[in-house]
Amino acid sequence: DVSPIKWWLTDTQRARFPRLSILAVEILPIPAMSDEPERVFSAARRTVSWERSRLSSRELEHTECLKHWARPDVLLKDSYDLLSFA
Repeated sequence: DVSPIKWWLTDTQRARFPRLSILAVEILPIPAMSDEPERVFSAARRTVSWERSRLSSRELEHTECLKHWARPDVLLKDSYDLLSFA
């Protein structure tokens, strides 16, 4: 019943696997991907139909970012966040 990070931080594991333990300690605390980036990524398939498959990856990225930023709740949330730091 030990968390993976605590297990990799033990002296035994650090001595036995020095590089791997450093890598594990750096990677394990990273949170899993949230739902919002996954939704934005999945929406790209609806943008690129078979007839529009000649869009470059850069154009597709720009289109998806603009569509995401144009949502009123995103702009409103970012505005409130900016105001709270002022």
